[in-house]
Amino acid sequence: MNGISGSTKKWGWWPRLFLFHELVMGLSPVIPYLGPSVATLQRTERYYPHAVLWIQYDALLYLHIAHHGYGSGISAFYPLLPILIAVLHSTWIAFLVMQGVFAVDLWLLAQWLGDTLGLKDQQVMMALALFAFNPAAVFYTTLYPEALLVLFWLLSLRAASRKSYGAAAVFAGFGTLAYPTGALLGIIPLWLFAESVIHQQFDHAREYFLWGLGIAVSLGLFMLFSLFQWHTLWGPWMGEAAWHSRWVWPWQQYTRIFPIHKPLKRTYLVFLLVVLSVPFLVGALSLVRLSFPMKWPIILFTGSALIVSLAFYVYNTPFHSTLRIMSIAFPVYGGLGAIRQRRLFQLILILWMGSSFVGAVFFTHQLWWQ
Repeated sequence: MNGISGSTKKWGWWPRLFLFHELVMGLSPVIPYLGPSVATLQRTERYYPHAVLWIQYDALLYLHIAHHGYGSGISAFYPLLPILIAVLHSTWIAFLVMQGVFAVDLWLLAQWLGDTLGLKDQQVMMALALFAFNPAAVFYTTLYPEALLVLFWLLSLRAASRKSYGAAAVFAGFGTLAYPTGALLGIIPLWLFAESVIHQQFDHAREYFLWGLGIAVSLGLFMLFSLFQWHTLWGPWMGEAAWHSRWVWPWQQYTRIFPIHKPLKRTYLVFLLVVLSVPFLVGALSLVRLSFPMKWPIILFTGSALIVSLAFYVYNTPFHSTLRIMSIAFPVYGGLGAIRQRRLFQLILILWMGSSFVGAVFFTHQLWWQ
């Protein structure tokens, strides 16, 4: 962790991006658009009679868990968001809290991009704009756990940079309970722990071990809950079976869009998702030419998050939920903000902003989007 700056800069324009994001997402339900039939919703959206505005799809499942518990069937949904909703006792208070979580995400990401990656002010602004309007932006507005995961990942890194490894462990543990890929942050303390042991820096090794221990403890607690609730320790990783999911090689998501499938409209949508995914890979690769503390463990963490996103193949449909899972790999926004080709950045921003708005309109009108 040596070399991490403790300074904090005041990126005064991140609130503007937050407000603009809220305005764009807020307009999506009022755009006239024909939603699916009731017969379609009965197949695609469980608890659809309770859907309203931004509370759609998985948000309804999180609400059900919050109010009624998990039940006997193994669930793919991790407990942090349902616990938050249950504590707040109100769907709309929880919704407002999630807006605050996303605002803090933007602030923390601005600090991390400037202090750790060493980006200049304009580069930070560019990176934040891409985060605020990534193709899955609507899910950072509603009751989905992506914003919570990014929050606790950034808080954990912030605490570790200040050598508060106990706090870093706690935040990492909360992130682990937010999302199936939450434990991937453990790659960073694991790398640093191994590096410290190799160089016989055992004081640092103990600190990094403590940091990673928060993730192990949280996973252990969830596994114990799974044992009592579902009679298996492996429940946290078995819930996706209900979605006919399986693991594939990451590049197969791209190759399986060919040959053209019917209906043709669906093929066009998948092709659009493929195009929208490429900037995430460009952002990850762009990190390689930057110089910053913990460079290689952060790149490995980012690459692992993207590989897992691409390898998770759901419903035999290429890019089903892939962009949403990719969007949590926050270092890619720093890589994209640092690219030198201004025209390329502008193209990505236009594509992503357009897709984020169209996706929000689809989502709020009960049409599938990621």
